[in-house]
Amino acid sequence: MGGLYALIIGVSAYPHLDGGTAPARRTYRMGQLSAAALTAHRIADWLEEADGRLAAPYRGCRLLLSPSPGELDVLTRQRDHLPATLEQMRAQALLWREEVCSDPDNVAFFYFAGHGVQRTRRDAVLLMEDFADSELGNPLAKAVDLQNLFRGMAPTAARPDMAMNQLWFVDACRGFPSEFDNFEILTAQEIFAIELSDVDLRNAPLYYGALPGTNAYSISQQSTIMGRALLECLQGGAGEKRAGSREWWVTTGTLLRGLQQLVEEEGTQEIWDGGQMPRPNTRIARVDGTPEVRVRMELSPARAANRISLAVHRTMDGAAMAVPSPLHPNPFEGRWPAGMYRLTCQPSNAAIPDEEWAVVPPLFPWKGELS
Repeated sequence: MGGLYALIIGVSAYPHLDGGTAPARRTYRMGQLSAAALTAHRIADWLEEADGRLAAPYRGCRLLLSPSPGELDVLTRQRDHLPATLEQMRAQALLWREEVCSDPDNVAFFYFAGHGVQRTRRDAVLLMEDFADSELGNPLAKAVDLQNLFRGMAPTAARPDMAMNQLWFVDACRGFPSEFDNFEILTAQEIFAIELSDVDLRNAPLYYGALPGTNAYSISQQSTIMGRALLECLQGGAGEKRAGSREWWVTTGTLLRGLQQLVEEEGTQEIWDGGQMPRPNTRIARVDGTPEVRVRMELSPARAANRISLAVHRTMDGAAMAVPSPLHPNPFEGRWPAGMYRLTCQPSNAAIPDEEWAVVPPLFPWKGELS
């Protein structure tokens, strides 16, 4: 039976960028981060804690962290980790690949949070802790080419038992620094020697935390926006229950939809999908019980909302939900277990008929337009 092997990298402290301990002459207008390493740490924690619910048993995590001083103060538990330098990344990635290619039923889990840049629209380059440590030579000498990593994890004649299910998360900006305009070609570090692959049937979605040319964001010393959404999705926010089943599962397809909805709700960035996902129903993790759904109810126009009384009951058992009546605040937000619900309105309003709702993860927005 296969297992899940993770390579998780979080870089917040960049010594050679603005605000670092040894800033370089060229910092490319990039500075220190405050949540990348903390988010990576929490994702590693979740994988270990969710072992019994993962579709493939948890086998271990190779963790590279370069945390900021503020993140160290926030962490409630210190995990063993290595610094997120290029040298360590290369060594751990090679070992990770050897673990992953031992059984096609394995699952490869890759997550990177930190600074990123791009050279082309489909490109992504991951900046390691020691980025910009040299005034001369290639600016991307301490940065990793993501496509090299992805292509190097394909099944080949030398590695016929490569994991056929892989999850790739890139929680980083994808801008193009203007200083790069001075170069004809910039080459990032290639970790793997790419071997020929006749047929690549991996289910290997690549979830980017930013569109090409845009930025990814975080909440200082709390979490990256994408990382927070990812944890919420894995804990049930991307859960789906198939007909005839009592269990809720997060799949590669529902995870993409959940991430897109939750991140779009923040209004700061958008999730971009890449890689390949021929089997979107591939299971990742079982949800523990019935997932909760973010619910938002709004009446419009607001000046008329105080004349309307709303009541919501769960269809299964008639349980009343805690909805202020009249609706205040407006919009009202809460969290309800996924399921069927019944709305009634008093006094009766033609624009808001009594109706039944299917409330499913991750979000259920409802807006009533008063007549």
